[in-house]
Amino acid sequence: MKQFYFLIPFLYFTLISFGQETKADSLQKHLITVSKKNEKLETYLQLIINHQDQISDSLNLEYLNNALLLSKDLKNSRYESITYGYYASRHRYMRNKDSALYYVRKAKSISLKTKDYLQYLDDVNLEAIIYSEFNEVNKAILLCKNTLKLIKKEKIDNQGVSRIYVRIGSGYFMQENETEALDYYIKAINYAEKHNQASVKLEALRGLTWINIDNKNYRKAKKYAFEGLITASSKEMKYEEASMYRILGTLYNKTKQYDSAFIVQKKSLLYFDNIDNIYMQFDLNNQIAYTLTESGEFNKSLDYASKALSFAEKTKDTSLIISSNISIAESSLGLKDYNKSLEILTKSKILSDKLKDFPSYTKVYLLDALYRAHNSNGDYKNSLVFLEKLKSHNDSVNEQKLTNKVLSIETKYQTEKKEKENLDLIAEKAAQETLITQQSKRTWQLSVALVIALLGLGIIYYYFRRNQKQKNEIETQKNKIENLQKELHHRLKNNLAFIDMFISLAKGKFTDIGYQEKLTELQNRISSMFEVHEQLFQKKNITSINPNTYISKLANNVKKAYDKPNIKIVQNINTTEEFDSQTSFPMGIIINEFVTNSYKYAFNKDQQGEIKIALDDTDDDFQLTLSDNGKGLPQGFNLDSIETFGLDSIKLLTQEYKGTFSLDGNDGVVLKITLPKQAA
Repeated sequence: MKQFYFLIPFLYFTLISFGQETKADSLQKHLITVSKKNEKLETYLQLIINHQDQISDSLNLEYLNNALLLSKDLKNSRYESITYGYYASRHRYMRNKDSALYYVRKAKSISLKTKDYLQYLDDVNLEAIIYSEFNEVNKAILLCKNTLKLIKKEKIDNQGVSRIYVRIGSGYFMQENETEALDYYIKAINYAEKHNQASVKLEALRGLTWINIDNKNYRKAKKYAFEGLITASSKEMKYEEASMYRILGTLYNKTKQYDSAFIVQKKSLLYFDNIDNIYMQFDLNNQIAYTLTESGEFNKSLDYASKALSFAEKTKDTSLIISSNISIAESSLGLKDYNKSLEILTKSKILSDKLKDFPSYTKVYLLDALYRAHNSNGDYKNSLVFLEKLKSHNDSVNEQKLTNKVLSIETKYQTEKKEKENLDLIAEKAAQETLITQQSKRTWQLSVALVIALLGLGIIYYYFRRNQKQKNEIETQKNKIENLQKELHHRLKNNLAFIDMFISLAKGKFTDIGYQEKLTELQNRISSMFEVHEQLFQKKNITSINPNTYISKLANNVKKAYDKPNIKIVQNINTTEEFDSQTSFPMGIIINEFVTNSYKYAFNKDQQGEIKIALDDTDDDFQLTLSDNGKGLPQGFNLDSIETFGLDSIKLLTQEYKGTFSLDGNDGVVLKITLPKQAA
């Protein structure tokens, strides 16, 4: 089943932070006391942009009106354009297309008049989204392509350009022109990486994932999905992370991994329930209904499909209502309630025939359901009718895809042909230049003295060039080695992130706290290795890392995992010398194990605890001292018969890297480690 692949790129919702009621309240109180117009305007916009979920609809409209008046009064065109954009978004959510377009065009005219191209491209992006959501995809594509002409003419180079590329890609994808969509998604990613725009890159990665799912290239789809998931998770972009989980759910369904699909879909639904996003609530309930139907859990499936219908009805979007009704019919079919299933599907078919732009993927889903429902009910005549319609529709879609591919190949052929013609011209010109050179040499040979001089200069030049070539080769080899090392660190970092993601999924399957803690400890150990590659990859010098930054990250990871505010970590780093890549691994694991053990065992509940991490160095060694002011070690503790995994790991690592190890547990725990600067 091809579910609502295209929904995410066109839902332009403001990202919402949780636990900010106090901030919203304080901003509203600030409005009462503030007198400066500039400050008041900025406060209105903060409330509108960041806290609209915490204020009533009427109050939100009042703030918008006030912000517009103030921005006009202050002649602040940027804020005026932004405010009109939020008016447009407001009408868009109310499904009022004409009003939404009116306000976004007002926003565009202001930003274009003032040549505020960054804001202008955001306004164009919003207008294209509105067109797409109201099934006018051609207009969205044309708008963005005309904007590309302006970008080229004005030599615009800002982060808004990548949004235009991704919007064109999404438009072509909605039209099932995947060849063009692929091209623009890749352009969007390249531009987004140039301007460090994670959100646009993620939207393009989602598109690439859907394209590969649609073409049954599931391995590649999984690669893009996990790349997006890792990016979103590392940037703490919760909306994007939930969106990638949603896509993974579809991917797992396609590969018949229904248990995994259900886990990631529930994760995604939990987030969208929290922010009350009805489009995503509809879609995920609908997807979960499909997952459960495929798993044979028809009663549960019917519950989720009914929830999907309630959200679809809130949107007043007939296509979504039909889609959720199909899911209800599918569940009823599984429960052998054939009459109910056929009744729902027949009504849905009548509704879909009245729609001007009924989505192709939903049409396939509906025809397939009608064919199977009639077949299950023993009505083979009508079953055959819908099977023929389904076949005819699929043939037309495949023919269009084939046409797109032929056009793409023809374009590549013409490009290669032109390049060949250019190469022939270059070769002809080179031949002419060679002939002229040979004639000149014959003239020079008439003078013996000049020939001798030239030979002398030639010898000198030869050795100079050879020396220069050797230098260039050395530099090239050095760059190649550095690039290979960077690639290695990048791949290892991604692999560690994948492992961490799989552990997170595994944690979702266990309710036992003991299992949860063990898996969390394992994630922290992986994190200590991940941080090495993360920092090496970000630096020009990829052979060493800053100990202060590295140790801070490790300590914070453990701190987040255990969430014990009564325990604090104190760092005292007295070395300016960096860790090489070999030393950083044992250092990271040792620090992680000690701090984890201290958090778990050193302190009584609610005891105010302190964990210290100190690092000094000599000419040859790093001296690491780790301590806590907790309960200390039990009486009779024998260092030579260590059985705890953490301390055993520390001891073995120290020995492996030819360091020294001492432990004192009389007053708290004090661990002293010495490691050579060039780890063995």
